[in-house]
Amino acid sequence: PGEAWQAWLEALPMPAFLVAPGYRVQWANRRALEQARGVQGTQGVPLPAAPCYRLFYGRDEPCGVPQAPCRLELPERPPVSLPAGQGQAGERLFWHRSDAPAPRALVGRLVACPDQAGLSPCWLELVEDRTPQLMAEMARDRQAALLRAIRRVDAALIAERPAREVLEAVADGVLELGFSLCWVGLKESDYTVRPVVSRGLAADYVAHIRVRWDASPEGMGPTGRAVRAGVPVVCPDTETDPSFAPWREQAVRRGYRSSIAVPMVAEGEVLGALNVYSQTPNAFDEQAVEALQTLARQATLALLAARRWEQALEAERRFRSLAEVASEAILMVRLDGRVVYANPAAGRHFGSSPSELVDLHAAELLGEWPLPVGLWQGWGLRRDGGRVALEGSVHPIHTADGPLYTLVLRQAPAPSARGR
Repeated sequence: PGEAWQAWLEALPMPAFLVAPGYRVQWANRRALEQARGVQGTQGVPLPAAPCYRLFYGRDEPCGVPQAPCRLELPERPPVSLPAGQGQAGERLFWHRSDAPAPRALVGRLVACPDQAGLSPCWLELVEDRTPQLMAEMARDRQAALLRAIRRVDAALIAERPAREVLEAVADGVLELGFSLCWVGLKESDYTVRPVVSRGLAADYVAHIRVRWDASPEGMGPTGRAVRAGVPVVCPDTETDPSFAPWREQAVRRGYRSSIAVPMVAEGEVLGALNVYSQTPNAFDEQAVEALQTLARQATLALLAARRWEQALEAERRFRSLAEVASEAILMVRLDGRVVYANPAAGRHFGSSPSELVDLHAAELLGEWPLPVGLWQGWGLRRDGGRVALEGSVHPIHTADGPLYTLVLRQAPAPSARGR
């Protein structure tokens, strides 16, 4: 281009370059050259040796091919005003988006130019960087998706859904954040990490890998290190990270290019890890890690609830095994007074089989309900119409079936007073 054009192009606040047929770059201003040097894979490439879409946007195809469309709105006007009589603006408009090494959104506007220094036909491309708008939109979308996921998981926790359903809701929330795969693994005493939930693209991935949390090669990846250290561990690129070697073949085959393991920690104990994969290298920035830590905490709540439920079941099982051989009458009664358990001694005291006492109302057996918590003395109503003097205690307990009252009663002298 002529000196006047060169001076005008160099003064532009954006990259600009002249393109001839065949995508050949004929001239570029200083900002365009800086952009070309920053595009991954173009360092050291002579200016005329690569097409414009490779030099300035890191694309493998011409920009007319929708290789990576962007969701942002296109500008309505050219980003600059052309010199009077110098070209026709607004002929074509493209979005270019690159996700490596970091997300970028670039608007390229082609302008038809007259013959300049023998270059005819020739196009001038002006590039506007919309990365801040892209990043702001991505942050808004991620925050909205995180809030939706939290509400779903909270609803499952409040409804006391099984732990697996809550963990599946957590994994679905991770996918809604834009990631490809999520699996939840639990730490086992034999140093293995056992997958319990897997959702997303090629979810069978976990069936083809082995993960540990010891110092073996299978324990030196993101999951093993996160479980041992109790902090998130990122693999920025599965194709180049040496610690990811045991799983590289399976991951690359499915298109996973980066991953993160977020530990699930309760009261200083690591229960397992939330494992997340992306098809993009370097996908886990600070905001993504914070969002995944929030979901990992909810997964931890589900595991704690499941642990409490299992402990309650075990305690109830032990209690019933002792109650079966006890000489005292033992009844377990719901808050509404419905009997849910009676041991053999209760059957003898009330003149019936234990199974026939279940589902009766406690008032049918004791003459009143509710009873005061603590010591109790009163009459027991036998099923044959008689009655028996009883004394004992009433205590509330929490079981896998919810809160109950446990009544431990024995035969006593005829009561003269009732209550505590």
